[in-house]
Amino acid sequence: MKKLMTIFGAFFLASVVLTSCGDVNVEDLDKGIDNEEDAVEAMITIKKAQIEMIDKAMGPMQELADMEDRGDDIGEASDDVWEKIYN
Repeated sequence: MKKLMTIFGAFFLASVVLTSCGDVNVEDLDKGIDNEEDAVEAMITIKKAQIEMIDKAMGPMQELADMEDRGDDIGEASDDVWEKIYN
């Protein structure tokens, strides 16, 4: 029984951790603001969501920059080969 409870506890802990790593819910932030502290906490949550969005966008942008560099390298190599062919 103790092993079974340990396994269920591990699954519960993992599910809590995984669900807390998801996207930040920003849709209903304005409904819980009653004072300045709540407003500051809501703004911090919004800024965290913006940072997460920027981090997600940086990956594809870096891939595009890498592809552009690779395209330039391929173009230069092609020009060099054509120059050798013409000579």
